[in-house]
Amino acid sequence: MDKDFIATLVIDYFVAFGVIIGGTIIGGIGAYLIGKPPLSVMYDLASSLKIWALVAALVVHLMPSPALRGEFLKGHMLIFSKPL
Repeated sequence: MDKDFIATLVIDYFVAFGVIIGGTIIGGIGAYLIGKPPLSVMYDLASSLKIWALVAALVVHLMPSPALRGEFLKGHMLIFSKPL
């Protein structure tokens, strides 16, 4: 297997994992603060965040160039209005 493919696979996995774990933990803290049972809310959030984790991993994977990422991070959204 290609070394770049493995590196991309690992990065995409951890992006998706971070979305699920981070969202679940923050949601559990929010549930505790409003008086709901944190574990049941965390379980529900973990199952509903899976699609967003997939979307985040795809966005990270499909950002084509560092120049595009730099323009996006600077807030220049005009690059998305141009046809690809």
